[in-house]
Amino acid sequence: MDKKIKAFVMDVDGTMTDGKIYMGSNGEMFKAFDIKDGFGIHEILPAFGILPVIMTGRTSRIVLNRAKELGISHVIQNAKDKGAAIRVLSEELDCGMEQMAYIGDDIIDIKAMELCGIKGCPQDAVDSVKEICDFVSSKKGGERAVREFIEWLVYRNNSDKREIRRDESRFIKDTLCEFNALHDELEDEYSKNTLEGVLNHRLTRDKSYLDNI
Repeated sequence: MDKKIKAFVMDVDGTMTDGKIYMGSNGEMFKAFDIKDGFGIHEILPAFGILPVIMTGRTSRIVLNRAKELGISHVIQNAKDKGAAIRVLSEELDCGMEQMAYIGDDIIDIKAMELCGIKGCPQDAVDSVKEICDFVSSKKGGERAVREFIEWLVYRNNSDKREIRRDESRFIKDTLCEFNALHDELEDEYSKNTLEGVLNHRLTRDKSYLDNI
């Protein structure tokens, strides 16, 4: 990878979710999202200067609500031709497609993935998607596959210009591991939100050496 990734594009159904659509008796629809995926999108990506983007072939108010919750300003819905949508997004962001990472799970994602610099997918993606990916998660869609790709990408993204010595890069791994352990132990949302704030401050403070690589 010649250039650092600046945008992180995510499919929704089967990637951010498990692909299931739950319907109530009155026709209302529900989707389930993973909170650890959410933290990676809302906290880790911005801390390393990577813009999160949602791109989905469907149209859903649920997706807009989730995007708002995670602070995602770029949401592309009803994208039937995701290859064309990626080209438009590249122009809008003034960001080369080789500077984009994409995570998806099905055939509709392939055209966009082939144009992007880095490609990832959940463990339960279709085989034709897995074959073109740089990263195949050990997790299924909606079950931390996005988070796992984000953490892998952060390590890779910040070791391009020169090899980072182990002692220099250790703070990233240690910080994320420490957070995951503590976050899992907490039960109330106030404590979790406080911990997330502390991590964001620490990553923002400590990542300064990466800017000089």
